[in-house]
Amino acid sequence: EGRTKSVRDDAFPHPDQALNSNTYPKGAWVLHMLRQEIGDQSFFRALRAYVDRFRGRSVVTRDFIDAVEESSGRELDWFFEQWLDRKGCPELRVSTSGRRIIVEQVQRDRPYRFELRIAWIDDAGTRTTRTMLVADRKATFDTESEVVSVELDPDVELLFRPAKEPDEEPK
Repeated sequence: EGRTKSVRDDAFPHPDQALNSNTYPKGAWVLHMLRQEIGDQSFFRALRAYVDRFRGRSVVTRDFIDAVEESSGRELDWFFEQWLDRKGCPELRVSTSGRRIIVEQVQRDRPYRFELRIAWIDDAGTRTTRTMLVADRKATFDTESEVVSVELDPDVELLFRPAKEPDEEPK
């Protein structure tokens, strides 16, 4: 259902009707990615503030977002909109060309914005890890030497799907 339903959906008369097999797994991923986005200190400060402020009360997602924004000092509507209101997740294809790593978002929907950790091995056998901002359909990263192999998200920080190769696409 993750490809057909979003996590946050206010179109149902009762909140329980909005729950699906995607709600909790993707919700957990969003919290994991939020922690990466704002850092441990802000993340745990936000959780404490949220629990302290709303203990025993009914809440909506906006209450949580406000607590996170106050604790981090950052505006994060873009983050929650793309991960909670959109269906699916980024579908990524990676390729190399000499000293260049190319990451493409191939999902039908508009591009997502995220930081992506990439690990690669160069022609000397050296493993390097860096983070790149991906905000468009195509992002390129130039390296110091020839790239032999690439691993996207080696620390499992991002919710994404590897893109199917063109010959794997259903007809």
